[in-house]
Amino acid sequence: MKKNLILLITLLVAAYSGIAQDTITGVVSRVAAPYFEQNVCDSRFAIMAEGETYYVMVDNYWPNPYLEDLVIHYDTIPVGNEVEVVGTILEMEDGNGERFGVIDIQELINADYLYYNSRIYWMGWLSPIAYQNPDPIEAYAIYNINGDLLYFVAIDGELQTDYTWIVNGVTINSTSQYIFVGTHETWPDYYGEPVPVFNLVFAIPFGVATDNIEGTLTLSNGLHMDVPCLAVNDGTDYYYLTIKEVLQHGFINSALYEENTPVTVGGVKTARYDIFGSVFLSFDIVVLQSLEEKTLYGILQDAPCPAVGHVPLPGLELAFYSGNKNYYLDNERINYGSAIIVGNDTIWRGAELAATLTSTLKINNEFNPYYRVYISEATITTNVQESSLSEIQIYPNPTKGFVEIVSEQPINSIYVYDYMGCELLNRSYNSKQVSLDLKEFKDMAIIQIVFENGQTASRKVVIQ
Repeated sequence: MKKNLILLITLLVAAYSGIAQDTITGVVSRVAAPYFEQNVCDSRFAIMAEGETYYVMVDNYWPNPYLEDLVIHYDTIPVGNEVEVVGTILEMEDGNGERFGVIDIQELINADYLYYNSRIYWMGWLSPIAYQNPDPIEAYAIYNINGDLLYFVAIDGELQTDYTWIVNGVTINSTSQYIFVGTHETWPDYYGEPVPVFNLVFAIPFGVATDNIEGTLTLSNGLHMDVPCLAVNDGTDYYYLTIKEVLQHGFINSALYEENTPVTVGGVKTARYDIFGSVFLSFDIVVLQSLEEKTLYGILQDAPCPAVGHVPLPGLELAFYSGNKNYYLDNERINYGSAIIVGNDTIWRGAELAATLTSTLKINNEFNPYYRVYISEATITTNVQESSLSEIQIYPNPTKGFVEIVSEQPINSIYVYDYMGCELLNRSYNSKQVSLDLKEFKDMAIIQIVFENGQTASRKVVIQ
């Protein structure tokens, strides 16, 4: 199964009224800043196009107004140069009530550098190519979401055929995630046919905790947006928390985190600029830990293994399911993972309980949060084994694509995951019998069934 690339796109919420998304061509300029009493810099970058002035944002952040040239992603455009960009055209209002135009750039057309947020594993698989001789060699390639080959990967002019990659003297760790930056080139193969190549220029570690802070969570209005932004206050500074570089406008998981919750955060600290030209600090989360105990109500059940690490483990892992979220367990597990130890008690799969726990938010391979918890105390409210939640029949298994699910209890919804925990589809139902078409997928799938009474069950299906 070929995996798609995850393009690093950040979208934030700001105080504006959107007009349209468009492509504009214009000249990069430096112009007087819109009037605000809080301004700390008198000028801003703008694009002059067809007699209009569009102040520049990039992925909803204001660029550093003190730089000599405009930086759009990994390209530097000198003032006076013409550019073509794709973005959202906005209208904002300055301190005098005057309206001004903004282009929030998402893409630079004809950019010199391409960039992908990825692991080597996610970058692609070995594919045959007849290069420099008629006998095909196996080289790493990049595919899109439809499984179409986009580029073969090269470093310093050499196609990558080995699992270990070295760029600029740095060995790329296959267990870590990077922003891979490079250029698009076309090479001829042995037969003179054009071959698309992604020439890797440098790699930036991403999803690696290079900084750590301790403090309390707060929803702060310090960025002058319509809605508060989540921050950690360490007693001196506010660090505005992001996931995939997107500002968070809530507590991420209100069951675990709230105003003044003490936390330790590991991530990547970045200096950014607001509409007035002032610096603020963002902190992209890699891990967020709270030692404050919370009590949640839920059930022990199997869940798809979290998609983490270079090659995530296929299959199921016992988790605490509460509030439509799976909390993976750090407690000692026994009996082949069908029970956990809490204090001196053994708690089996299927037990409904009130659990007192501490939590850690982590980021999976797709930079979405998942949770690990340690249950220190548990009160069993019922002790129903999963097999008694509902008598479920799933057939045929293995299947060539179509499966029938028959249950004694009404089914509310069904989620299907691949062997790495990535969601393939979800459907809502109100029926005791469901037909699923899985012929677009291969290998193993995990079907998670949510019943109308809120209980769940998971089953594995092999798709041939």
